Amino acid sequence: MVVLKSSSRTVVLSLLACLAFIGAAIFAWGVPVSDITSILWLSLFLMASLVVAAALFMLLLKLGRRMTKRFKD
Repeated sequence: MVVLKSSSRTVVLSLLACLAFIGAAIFAWGVPVSDITSILWLSLFLMASLVVAAALFMLLLKLGRRMTKRFKD
């Protein structure tokens, strides 16, 4: 038997609950699988664009910090 830490057990249980909800949406409520996959792709795209925006913002902050250090010296 695999023993998980409390935090990783919480993540696993959350993912299982999410999969159970998606399965219930497909089988019990009749939501088409194509709708589920399109929502999945849209969610992945939005998350990736958020990561890219955050990375660009951090790059902009680092560049600004370098520019201010250069002008102080």
